Amino acid sequence: AISSAIYNYSLQNIYESSDSKRILSLLYEVTSDSALMFAVMGYIEFKEQHDVEAKNLFQSAIDLEPDFAEAHWYLGQVLKRRGDETEAEKHLEIAKPYKRLWVIDDSY
Repeated sequence: AISSAIYNYSLQNIYESSDSKRILSLLYEVTSDSALMFAVMGYIEFKEQHDVEAKNLFQSAIDLEPDFAEAHWYLGQVLKRRGDETEAEKHLEIAKPYKRLWVIDDSY
């Protein structure tokens, strides 16, 4: 399982960085098969409302780490935003038991 502290640190610092594309490029070189890498990239696409890209990236993270609750939660948010309530609820339910263990941007 992926450390929530590392995940949250990565999300906040990479997204807020003015040089996020360079950071992501470096992250990809080091961890191209990492669920964390896909989730961080998915988060950036999610924040920019690039839902197709975000959906694919979160799904890639889940394919590598099926118990990656944050990826399930954000994938649920993407699906919800796109109007796929049924599929969104499946992913949100998977993430729900873990919600108190990590920080999420629940303004969505």
